[in-house]
Amino acid sequence: MSTEPLEFDLNSHLVLKTRGGSHAYGTNTEDSDEDFRGVIIPPENYFTGLKVFREFAPTPEGPYCDVVYQDIRKFLRLAMDGNPSVLEVFHAPRLRIAIPFANSLLAMWPNVLSKKIVRAHLGMARAHVKRIEHPNRKCGEKGKKAIKAHGYNTKDACHVIRVLEQCIEILTDRSITLPRPNADILLAIRNGEWSVEKFNEVSTGLIGVIEDLETKSDLPKLPDFDLVERNCVQIVHGWIYHKRCGVDMQVIDRENEDDLKV
Repeated sequence: MSTEPLEFDLNSHLVLKTRGGSHAYGTNTEDSDEDFRGVIIPPENYFTGLKVFREFAPTPEGPYCDVVYQDIRKFLRLAMDGNPSVLEVFHAPRLRIAIPFANSLLAMWPNVLSKKIVRAHLGMARAHVKRIEHPNRKCGEKGKKAIKAHGYNTKDACHVIRVLEQCIEILTDRSITLPRPNADILLAIRNGEWSVEKFNEVSTGLIGVIEDLETKSDLPKLPDFDLVERNCVQIVHGWIYHKRCGVDMQVIDRENEDDLKV
């Protein structure tokens, strides 16, 4: 992930920007980080020439700010892989959209879905479980504080339950609800109101539910790569045409509102 300054104006190539992290989940507190994710269509020469853009994380504006911008192609590849953080972008509070390109991008939600979401979500959940089982692993200052206060990393426990329940929602409803409908329970977990024994029992049960739903789900084994690729090409070609011709596009930018809908 590059942190070097871009050679093009980011805002001129920003298709979509959303909130992420605890502010999207509804579990934010006074000391929560501000997380943002964005999708970029870089200049034409990044498609036809030798320059490459995949991902950019600008220097944070403050100690509690985390921002990641991804090339539209990387974003869609990760979405088709079932990456939980990327899939959330389709349903997260929208702060900036470039119409009609953001509309077309977000409309690809059903096309990127497949049973690959199960392995991706279980993989992320198990990574957090390992940090709970092995507290000497890198867990950050907040994780260390949680261990000191509650005896185990409740921050990671909160993430595990959220990710597993998110997977269940996709398998059953083909959607992700943000903020999370059980944000109060997730906060209770993070605040140490669950024992590690209760966490282990509930998380094991959720994994069992996911494995059962996977066998019954009519989601395809793999996403429709060809369709997603065709749609991506259409979006990029349309974007480049607008840039070449100097055609104005409608950009809605509401940095202080969480309810922007396409």
